[in-house]
Amino acid sequence: MYIRKICKTKGCKRLQRRKGIVNGKDTYGTVCDLHRKTKNAFVKEFFNKQSIPNKKCSNCSWSKASCDRHRKIAANGYTKKNVIILCPNCHRLKHLKLI
Repeated sequence: MYIRKICKTKGCKRLQRRKGIVNGKDTYGTVCDLHRKTKNAFVKEFFNKQSIPNKKCSNCSWSKASCDRHRKIAANGYTKKNVIILCPNCHRLKHLKLI
């Protein structure tokens, strides 16, 4: 059985991300949830303070915490032209088609 280890990112003490069950056994990734989200170069650039200075919601201008990326067209992936920044509330409303 595969044993859950510590994230492979240098200096990180978090446990690896659980991916699911395959053939009755738990499987894990090589990095934790935090580093899985930030290992993509585009994501790093997109959330860099120079790219989006205030990290404000494009709908309501909320900026008290980090906001979510919303893809305008899901099939097109996370590209600069296809992503808008929404706070968690607006993001939920957008998926419910209320805004």
